[in-house]
Amino acid sequence: MTTLNLTYKTLLIIDDDVDLVFLIANRLKKSFHIIKAHSIKEAESAMNRIIPDAILLDHNLPDGVGTDLLKKIKSSSDIPVIMMTANHDEQVEEMAQSLGVNGFIFKPFEIKLLESLIHLACSKPLPTA
Repeated sequence: MTTLNLTYKTLLIIDDDVDLVFLIANRLKKSFHIIKAHSIKEAESAMNRIIPDAILLDHNLPDGVGTDLLKKIKSSSDIPVIMMTANHDEQVEEMAQSLGVNGFIFKPFEIKLLESLIHLACSKPLPTA
């Protein structure tokens, strides 16, 4: 029987790249309870069931763009959102900043940098070792 550690924060990862989501989830599973979504529709469904402590949001999704979802999230909550994108367009970053994103990272990225951004957004110290 698995016992859920209630001191873990919940991280919702929204990205259509299944391999990247697996990599990130595997890296953060000791610090966070991970919820995965691969589209805006899946993310909205997940957010109807749970309120995550933080969200990692890709910009380019199969059913829309992350900035549209970011706008919805920030209009009704103060959940920290870190946005990521492979599109190195400064306008995307500027739009996300104007909508209240808590962090922004371009792909490809160092997983340790992403981990630091997520912990910082959650005000949670990095685990030792």
